[in-house]
Amino acid sequence: MFIDAIAFNQPLQDWDINNVTNVSQMFYHAISFNQPSSSWNTCLVTTMAAMFKKASNLVILIKLYQHGIHQKLKIFAEINVC
Repeated sequence: MFIDAIAFNQPLQDWDINNVTNVSQMFYHAISFNQPSSSWNTCLVTTMAAMFKKASNLVILIKLYQHGIHQKLKIFAEINVC
């Protein structure tokens, strides 16, 4: 959806993705994207392959890198999933 949208950084928290099942490569190489998505209901999502690959400005990815393996589960627990 936003593959290679290198300047895209718009709010998406009001998007209704309740019926979405595949978000693979959604933000692939969207290097400017840095918006919250914690309000999204991802219950039906079954495929997230490379969803944020090369989305280098995304805060959650930066947090994961900085905190290392032991903090990853704690950070992911903060994300709104079923």
